[in-house]
Amino acid sequence: MKKFTNAFLTNSLKFTKEETKLIMDAQRKFPSVLIDEGEGFIVDGETLCKEMKIKDNFNTWLLGNGRGKLVKYRCLEGENYKIAKMQIPNSDKPKNIITLTLNCAKKIAMRQNNDAGDLVCDYFILMEKAIKKGIDWGNIREPQKKSYKVMCSTLEKQYIKTHNGKKPDKFLYTNNADMLNIALFGYKSKKMKEVLEVEYEDSLRDNLKLESNKALDELQTLNTNLVISDLDYDNRKIIVENTCKVKFEELKMNISKEFAKDLLDD
Repeated sequence: MKKFTNAFLTNSLKFTKEETKLIMDAQRKFPSVLIDEGEGFIVDGETLCKEMKIKDNFNTWLLGNGRGKLVKYRCLEGENYKIAKMQIPNSDKPKNIITLTLNCAKKIAMRQNNDAGDLVCDYFILMEKAIKKGIDWGNIREPQKKSYKVMCSTLEKQYIKTHNGKKPDKFLYTNNADMLNIALFGYKSKKMKEVLEVEYEDSLRDNLKLESNKALDELQTLNTNLVISDLDYDNRKIIVENTCKVKFEELKMNISKEFAKDLLDD
């Protein structure tokens, strides 16, 4: 499971401040509730039991005859939850590892009728929304990553061909990336990261919304094709800027209106 950051939730997935705060608070309060188990079983039953303030052993709470939540709510093993065994050191009896689907965990939390249950349920609802939004966002971001690599590879080959086999330094790539940033958003990556409160070591593009990454993907492909056509930097810049004015001006205007005051301090 992806651990969501404040910047990613607000900038990329466009959650409200209240929703972002709840997700961030819940991630701190329940750091191990969601696990990367795969196959849709992502909620750790033992941790869920602790966070719901249940005094019973989690096996009894979930699977106890007649009154266990998974039994009571007619949840099906393999469909709503699954059980694995883990051998404990210095113990003859293996421990149950119970993982639940998100919907199964929400059902249990919703019916617990206490404050902890309400908070966990609200968290799961928002987390499910975040996961779905994140998938949609990732379906754009991943191709954009690939087109950036293709652009950099093309720039490198062109540079080597025109500089007697000499390899370029990193500024060739950052200059082209910022050429796209300025044309599309009006500002360089460094300043945008400051305003969007993105950590220095994190990628700016990992904190941009879906529409921004989609536009960048298109511009990177355009720039790659222009490099292949042997156009120099200045001519490529003009074409990219004109493309942004025709196709993405509204995106630039939105960002300019929202961040202009801080960004123009430079």
